[in-house]
Amino acid sequence: MPHDEDVHVAVPGAVLPPNPSLAALAVALKLVDEPKGDWFDVVIVGGGPAGLSAAVYAGTEGLKTLVIEDDVPGGQVGTTTDVANYLGFPDGISGFEIARRALAQAKKYKVCWQPAHQATELRIGDSKKPHEVVVSGAAESKYKAGAVVIASGLKGNTLDGVPGLEALLGRGVYYSALSVDAPETKGDRVAIVGGGNSAGQAALHFAQYAKDVNVWTKYNVTGVKADADKQLTGIELSGMETLDLQHLDARRLYLLLGSKPNVRHPAPGGLGSGPGSCGHRRTLPVHRQVPAPLPVVQARLTGPARPAPRPAPRSATRVREWVIAVKVTHHN
Repeated sequence: MPHDEDVHVAVPGAVLPPNPSLAALAVALKLVDEPKGDWFDVVIVGGGPAGLSAAVYAGTEGLKTLVIEDDVPGGQVGTTTDVANYLGFPDGISGFEIARRALAQAKKYKVCWQPAHQATELRIGDSKKPHEVVVSGAAESKYKAGAVVIASGLKGNTLDGVPGLEALLGRGVYYSALSVDAPETKGDRVAIVGGGNSAGQAALHFAQYAKDVNVWTKYNVTGVKADADKQLTGIELSGMETLDLQHLDARRLYLLLGSKPNVRHPAPGGLGSGPGSCGHRRTLPVHRQVPAPLPVVQARLTGPARPAPRPAPRSATRVREWVIAVKVTHHN
């Protein structure tokens, strides 16, 4: 959304201020479940494939479950146009459809769903008191939990330090490419920076409508140009190996730069997650007085850094890992 324009949203039966927050909008649209009480057997932070699969498993085990997601269901997989290797779909399935079905399945088992809300603080319990999760949204809430699963997923890499780039976000510069965006590129020159699956899928979709599509795999964006209406008109790229400069007239720039685990290590003893599509955008402070017998399950937050990068886990891998996580919490 451009930064210098107000957005007014009309929802029947609700009064929203200009530029409403996602949380306020989700509440007004009745997308946020109202919990019955403040106690849950399991609170899951994150609503991507991992979080939703954990929720489904917990729900089928009869556990009272809450899922807190700071954006929309599906996480990064929700923006994937085609998932070709998901079990049971030989012809492939869109990430949006996976997310839609997973959420419907979770709600079938009475899982409480709170999108556009953030888990901002976690207080570890002990043998005499449960864990406590603080959630911010349209208002702040506190929930007690027998177990907490942190499934913060992945966050997309962003490009920093390019003059004028941030001001053009939503005005020709984007960090995601959806198939529904393709018709809007009709007659435009499109530039895609990135060499992964998302870049290849985007190029195939946009090529059906755009004037032409340029995919840059070994170049960094070093500059952008805009017109009087503050819309993108061109980009400057620098080769990663040769450092040669390239100039391209383009109305749309898609920065599909891959992703990394949406976690970080704040102060000792804390659990945190950084900014991203699925994970929660704030550090999650942890307060712990004594060792707690009640489980707090969190993946890949400890241990030394690996010397070489590994591919991000696939959706099916996340599903398996978090089904195991819920099983562990249930049997503890």
